[in-house]
Amino acid sequence: MKKPDQIYILTGAVRSGKTTQLQRWLDGGANAAGILTPDKDGARMLYDIGHRQYHSFEVTEAYGGEKVSIGRFLFARQAFVRGKEILERPYPPTAEWLVIDEVGRLEIGQGEGWEPMVLRSVAACKEGRLACRLLLVVRDSLLEQALQKYDLEKTAVIITQFPL
Repeated sequence: MKKPDQIYILTGAVRSGKTTQLQRWLDGGANAAGILTPDKDGARMLYDIGHRQYHSFEVTEAYGGEKVSIGRFLFARQAFVRGKEILERPYPPTAEWLVIDEVGRLEIGQGEGWEPMVLRSVAACKEGRLACRLLLVVRDSLLEQALQKYDLEKTAVIITQFPL
């Protein structure tokens, strides 16, 4: 019996609805853990899937902590710490998916952002140590770089529509 594919990449253009698709999938009862980065009330948020909690991610100019600039967005460095903590903690053994939204320029080009958790999750999945499927969200313009960095050219299932 063939082992089911374990690593999936949801890809599409910037602002094409990747995270919105995932939110609908989760609202429909999908059994998952991990993080999403949706827009809520006009601001980018960090969403803890397992605990169904929103956390601040994007910051205003009045924010006093360390900031990370990505394109037109200004994020709290502490939000990346929180996201990595969410990804590091044990998730329910019944979870069928571990979701990481989004693997972008920080992770691929600079080894920052959600790293090293992305790299660890990919390795654990390839080695059979991750008890669920891994779903990475990667914008289409970074897909080839992500496939190369994480050595996924021959192992990942590329999708543009979700849920499966």
